[in-house]
Amino acid sequence: MKKAMLSQPMAGKTDEEIVATREKAIKILEEKGYEVVNTLFTDEWYSNESMKERGVVQIPLCFLAKSLENIYCLVM
Repeated sequence: MKKAMLSQPMAGKTDEEIVATREKAIKILEEKGYEVVNTLFTDEWYSNESMKERGVVQIPLCFLAKSLENIYCLVM
């Protein structure tokens, strides 16, 4: 099966806009036979508040690192 990862601009967008854009893209990709790997991390562990409590300073970098981890899992 073909796999895809979505990367999208989020700055200046509401959570609703981000989710709507993702859902539209996922639908199109799945119709084309792709399995979409989740890179939208919405659980409590990745909330801004939780990351700040853990001392994460570069929050965008944390999200990038997690996305790269998921990509790595795709190819292994």
